[in-house]
Amino acid sequence: MPTDLGQSEASPPTRQRELAQESRKRLLAAAAAVFVERGFHRSTLQAIGERAGISRGSIGWHFKSKDGLLLAVVEHTFLSWSNHVDHDDVHGMTGLPAVLAVVDAHQRFVLDTPESNALFYSLTSEVATEPALLNRVQEMLADGLAIIRQYIVDGVKDGTIRPDVDPDAASQLIYTMLSGVGHQCVLIPGNDPSVVYEQIRASLTRLWSTSKS
Repeated sequence: MPTDLGQSEASPPTRQRELAQESRKRLLAAAAAVFVERGFHRSTLQAIGERAGISRGSIGWHFKSKDGLLLAVVEHTFLSWSNHVDHDDVHGMTGLPAVLAVVDAHQRFVLDTPESNALFYSLTSEVATEPALLNRVQEMLADGLAIIRQYIVDGVKDGTIRPDVDPDAASQLIYTMLSGVGHQCVLIPGNDPSVVYEQIRASLTRLWSTSKS
């Protein structure tokens, strides 16, 4: 009897959480679509709610404000990419192999999900006019830089990266190159950046590798 009662009491909250998570996903997807179509400042909560098939009031419950929704969309786009790279692509690698895996993953992100790439760049430019949101985006970018920097530090230790490579400058270089390629693909739709990624990998290997082969 206590077991049955416990299950019946636990079921409604669990179902409510599932419904809330589903609503949040639908709102994030709808907001991303509307932001791309109209830009952040011309988008309305009503349009986003209609696209999601969810009441406008639910947006305030989930995200508190339109700014909160914008930040959630940016975080979802950036952090899902970052987590995917860290957990699925690098697979615990360190040093130069890890850095090259990041380049590979960025290429797949840009080529396989061009809408997400375009969304990230369009939204980060909108965020730049909102100081509170800009601070959060800067924190996310700093976290990404720190991850790449650690790969380089570890590479110097394990001998896959030359000891004279400066981790701070090198991580900035990689981040700048990848950001530039991603932004170029937004500005020039249909442009195939594959050859650029090949050159990035070849250059990093030639300049940083301790191997003589």
